[in-house]
Amino acid sequence: MLYFVKCRGKVGIDREIKALDEEGKPAPWSRVFPGVTPQNILQQCVLRKVEVYRGSELLGEYKTIEEALSAL
Repeated sequence: MLYFVKCRGKVGIDREIKALDEEGKPAPWSRVFPGVTPQNILQQCVLRKVEVYRGSELLGEYKTIEEALSAL
């Protein structure tokens, strides 16, 4: 799950990229990130943290996507 600075919404990646509302539930992208396309989310929003899960188990928390990928 990707968390962003100054954004209530999150991005979940589980076979597809999903916009998640404040409660972590899937929601329409345009409602969660108005004016930001999925292709531009990492360019327009500052990444705060990355959480990696296996099912509901938290495997790790990272500061960057690169750090999360290298840990897997």
